[in-house]
Amino acid sequence: MGANTPVFSVAGALLLRQAVLTASAGLAIGIPISIAAARLAAGAIPDLPPAGVTTGAFGVVSMLAAGPLAAYVPARRAARGRSHGSAAYE
Repeated sequence: MGANTPVFSVAGALLLRQAVLTASAGLAIGIPISIAAARLAAGAIPDLPPAGVTTGAFGVVSMLAAGPLAAYVPARRAARGRSHGSAAYE
């Protein structure tokens, strides 16, 4: 990172890294729980079709895409805004 690197590109990279790590941790916890819940529901409801791999892959990809986006948009808005004006409304 050079001296002419914009501040938000450095902070944005750190923010996106943290967002991806948070989303990955949520997926690591949520996937086994959802698999166990699906097996429990399949045992309780006899005609329940099993979820396919495509459904699970779509869920993982959408979570990994939505997590950084959900962190980036407010951070970008805060970086552009005035810091002293936001405290007046709280």
